[in-house]
Amino acid sequence: MSDQQTPSSTVPRINLEQLKKRAKDLQKLHKQANPAAAPRLQRYLPRLASAPSDEIFARPLRLAEAQFVVAQEAGFSSWPRLVSDLEVRQISEADAEAAFITFALQDDRRGMARYGDAFALHTSRYSACVMAAEHDVAAWGPDFATRAGGPLSCTPLVYLCCSAFGRTDPDVREARRAMAAQLLELGADPSAGMQEPNVLR
Repeated sequence: MSDQQTPSSTVPRINLEQLKKRAKDLQKLHKQANPAAAPRLQRYLPRLASAPSDEIFARPLRLAEAQFVVAQEAGFSSWPRLVSDLEVRQISEADAEAAFITFALQDDRRGMARYGDAFALHTSRYSACVMAAEHDVAAWGPDFATRAGGPLSCTPLVYLCCSAFGRTDPDVREARRAMAAQLLELGADPSAGMQEPNVLR
């Protein structure tokens, strides 16, 4: 599976220590020449894909390889990806939203994917402003345009205008202009950002 896909829904219920133990257990099975280990190693390790069982058990199995097998079985492309995803799932949604918005402001797509995949934060209001996502801003309430909020305690217009997300994409630029027009029509103060902490630079 690709690094951008969401892993199996069973994974969040497994903690990292359990997965580390599973990898070490696989190493032990290999060392003991347990027949149950051979098909797992053949399936996920290219160097052993066509090797007979006796050859599989005659070769050493590194911990990193056992971890790779466990990650693949859990639906991840690699062990680092598995660790990263589980770490993200252990933080609060508020912290994840703050991280997602910080990455989006910098147009860091990799960082956005790391947190957005876990919590679908691209659907939150302030994240939508950072990304200039198409929304009916008026539907978010009469005072949304003028109220500071979100993880950085800024007004929606500040999130929108200080974002580097999609700056070179003409469609995003047009969407940003359209959202800014909505916010201004709803009473957003274009000079409010001058009075707020310079947290977006």
